Amino acid sequence: MIKNLFSIVNLLLIAVFIFFSVSLGYQVLSAALNQAASSDMASVIATGSDIKNIHVNNQPQARQLSAYQSITSRDLLKTLQALKPAKTLDIDPDKLQQTTLNLNLLGTITAGQGDSGYAVIEDVQKRKQGLYKAGDAIVNAQIKAILRKKVVLSVDGKDEVLLMEEDKNKTKKRGDSFSPDASEEYDPGLPDEGGEMDESVNIDRDKINDSLKNINQLMSQVKVRPHFRDGKPDGLLLSHVQQNSIFNEMGLKNGDIVKGVNGKEIQSVDDALKFYDSLKSSTSVEIQIERQNDMMTIGYQIRE
Repeated sequence: MIKNLFSIVNLLLIAVFIFFSVSLGYQVLSAALNQAASSDMASVIATGSDIKNIHVNNQPQARQLSAYQSITSRDLLKTLQALKPAKTLDIDPDKLQQTTLNLNLLGTITAGQGDSGYAVIEDVQKRKQGLYKAGDAIVNAQIKAILRKKVVLSVDGKDEVLLMEEDKNKTKKRGDSFSPDASEEYDPGLPDEGGEMDESVNIDRDKINDSLKNINQLMSQVKVRPHFRDGKPDGLLLSHVQQNSIFNEMGLKNGDIVKGVNGKEIQSVDDALKFYDSLKSSTSVEIQIERQNDMMTIGYQIRE
């Protein structure tokens, strides 16, 4: 019993000794730190130095942003390219000679200063339409810039301009500018007054998206040309509609004249390309067409 009591007393004494030793150590360390801090502060006051320039505990001072200037100047992440202003076109297309190449400009989608955008151009000799951008080659020319309703071509090192049909000679009075093949049946006459024929077509969105992935292939499934009446744009005339194409599934036929989309007039291929884009997000679209002198509306329900 007494032996156990002595053991407990010894343990208590050891614990008390450790406690006072640790406390004493903290006091000595705190006093040393306070003395060092006071010495540094006195030095600052005496020399008039800025407090933010003090090195604490021998740690190096944080670098200024200017120290990293070499990193930004090297542009390792290529971020400075996006900040460069868009280059301006140093060509006045109005002063260029019209090209004599056998091409038809059917429409343009423009953005920027001519180095971006697309144009729908037909090679008349090959009877082929395609979607082109700046830098593409067509016939023996290279597309230099795409502007609204005009394309600048480089032909044998010389700049020429390709205009849309209605802009080639505005002083010339013309009726319908398009004479289709004899195999294409259509009637360009004015529509008779009467009731509209309505038609509804269901089409899968996946099929639309697949078609829009390749615009050139899409344009090869149908020929689209501006239609004129009394010298004024009067919609888009469709011909050469392929049997197994998406246009055939949409109920469109040779000789149809697309007059409008959702009640808005269509006068150029630009408007038709915008119609393609609207199909990507719309759930329903209506187009107004003229077919054999009758006006009709085709409604499309886009299925998810």
